[in-house]
Amino acid sequence: MTLQTWEHTKPYTRPVQPITLSGDRYALPSDFVEGLAFLMPFPVKGRESFEKWVHLINGKLYVITNNMILDYSIGQNELPNLAFKAPAIIRILNSFDTPPTQLMIDDDTFLFSWDDGQVCCIVSFQPHPISIGGKNAPAHASTLDRHWNFQAGIALDEESRKTLRRMHGGSKLLSDLFLNPTATVSRGDGINRKRHDVAEVENLSPFPNNASRPMRFDRRAFLDMIKIATEIDFKSSPVCFRHEQGRGMLIERTLGLDVPDFDLADD
Repeated sequence: MTLQTWEHTKPYTRPVQPITLSGDRYALPSDFVEGLAFLMPFPVKGRESFEKWVHLINGKLYVITNNMILDYSIGQNELPNLAFKAPAIIRILNSFDTPPTQLMIDDDTFLFSWDDGQVCCIVSFQPHPISIGGKNAPAHASTLDRHWNFQAGIALDEESRKTLRRMHGGSKLLSDLFLNPTATVSRGDGINRKRHDVAEVENLSPFPNNASRPMRFDRRAFLDMIKIATEIDFKSSPVCFRHEQGRGMLIERTLGLDVPDFDLADD
């Protein structure tokens, strides 16, 4: 009996063609992808197109909506103004062991590269996951600098953060949230399906703060602020707050006449 020895050989793989671009190359700060991942939850499906993107404007990351503006300070860079839309793209970049170190832009093609030779090429067909920054976003972002007036804020502890998000985070609640110097109130509809009764329900949560009057906000934007804020100044207008990597501004809604009776709600 003759025994044969088989030599294990790797199957043939066609070499990957190198990606050749002729665009501009930019160094990326080490915290660039971290900033994108931090801001990814905050864009909204609003009527304005700028509300749907994470923006890179004048070297800083922003989320801009009609209810809130956030910035995130990253390392020094000379990147052009850009906008990032698809969460999947941010998740892909965030999935690598290390952040990319360079970005090359050639028309509608964006090539991220790593020092170890890895590359990630994104071609920005419709719907655009990455785009050269638009004309309106820088003007909206400058609102944060023009109206920043943080004086003396209140520190937000983890227990208050959890309580506010639990009390006012229900999916069936209405879009407004009211605040006075001692508490917050959100509203929803309580429905008795057997009797077909509909009654308005008010959720009150004690929240001592430095507001000087009743105020009204978009509930989702308020909870987004609460999720990340370390200090909030409710006396400033718009409301200014700080988070660990930057600043934010919460836009107040017109108070109107249907303000809840906070004292009654307390009872």
